[in-house]
Amino acid sequence: MLMDTDQYQQTSFFGADLLDQLDAADPLLMLTKVIPWEDFERTFEQHTLTRKAVQASQFASWSAC
Repeated sequence: MLMDTDQYQQTSFFGADLLDQLDAADPLLMLTKVIPWEDFERTFEQHTLTRKAVQASQFASWSAC
C-alpha cells in the first residue's frame, strides 16, 4: 500500500536504512537535496502511474473478485 506522506522512506527489515549507510558529506548525496524533484515529477507524470491510478487499479482488481 502506498503512503500519502511526502517524506515516506521505507525501512529495512534486515539492516540499517540506506541513507544511514551513505556518507552524508558526499557531493552527489548533497545534490539530491537541491534538485527540484517536483519539476521532474510534473514533467514525466504522463509516463508514470499516479498514486490515485494505482489505488483505482487495486480497487478494480479487488472488486472484480
